[in-house]
Amino acid sequence: MNLTKIDRQILDSYASMIEGLSMYLGSVYEISLHSLEDYDHSVVKIMNGYHSGRTVGAPLTDLALNMLKRIKDINEALPGMLLIECIYLVVAQIIIFIAVPNKIMCAVGLLAGCLYAVFSSFHLSFTIRKVVYGGHKQSSTLVFGYIVRFLVMIILLALLYIFKAGDLLCAIIGMFSEKIAAYLSPLLDKKRSAKGENSTGELPQTDKNIIEKESE
Repeated sequence: MNLTKIDRQILDSYASMIEGLSMYLGSVYEISLHSLEDYDHSVVKIMNGYHSGRTVGAPLTDLALNMLKRIKDINEALPGMLLIECIYLVVAQIIIFIAVPNKIMCAVGLLAGCLYAVFSSFHLSFTIRKVVYGGHKQSSTLVFGYIVRFLVMIILLALLYIFKAGDLLCAIIGMFSEKIAAYLSPLLDKKRSAKGENSTGELPQTDKNIIEKESE
């Protein structure tokens, strides 16, 4: 990942911030600032590094690498998230038609909220893919993506309210399907990974390719 001039300026501002944070928290805390431009020399600023023995130029830790791998694999998790969101919609609609008096308004609101959740999942995946693989500006792309999703949510709720087309509370409940899918999709990933292991205990070829690419 190549950083732009703006990205470097943001990193420089963070470097000053962690100095002040270290002074406030004291020497018992180690605080490090990383740049994803070079995983092997990611630490660009570190305070109280004697706790771990790390210095400027140290590589990313295994924890950070695992977090990055999770981000890169979000496109693989997307089908599982969409499946959970669809199941959530069906189950919630059944509950509405059984137990809720104002069925039509609630059903439309829930459907609108779930459709937004699907859009948000796709858009988030697309935004992260642009940052990780497309070389786009990291900070500005993520912020712009968040603003787009937030504006779409506000416009959707406003339309439901103005035209009284659906229940706002049910719409918000539908939007929460994305959060629920995000929490449950790792469970599907674990089951899928377990099924992907062959009888010799080796990783599937796709997982091998991922590891080989990351080690290059």
